[in-house]
Amino acid sequence: MKRAIAADSRNPIAHYYYARTLAQLDREDALSDEESATKNEMLRTHLTRSIELDPAFLESYKQLASLNLALGEQLEETETLLRNALSMTPGRQDMALLLGQTMLRMNKTAGARAILLPLSRVGGNPEVQKQAELVLKNLDLYSGDLDAVRESL
Repeated sequence: MKRAIAADSRNPIAHYYYARTLAQLDREDALSDEESATKNEMLRTHLTRSIELDPAFLESYKQLASLNLALGEQLEETETLLRNALSMTPGRQDMALLLGQTMLRMNKTAGARAILLPLSRVGGNPEVQKQAELVLKNLDLYSGDLDAVRESL
């Protein structure tokens, strides 16, 4: 895979699959110590490069947003990235779910709720619907806990 990237660094799909392979190897604990230490930086570099080379290839956006959301890093950039992706394909419910989750992670609860609520209704992707319902339920629990704390003060 490294040779494919080195041979054709202008191929967005090669960068995307390099990042996916790296992430898979990490899940399988198959990376060297050196690779593990630089994994997140390498993932971001290759996914960003894939987006630069082919802005219409949305799977790179999804992978990069998922990485940033999981790490809780670069969330403002991730929100912008996902809004750009959704402007190209407004029907991508999986991207909208990621945007709602990202906004929630940034404590933009009203905006997150506005995105997640339509996703939680019947008629869309059942897996996205289920995830949106779960996130909203957790948001309600969290909001309720905050209200209880405020009332006790």
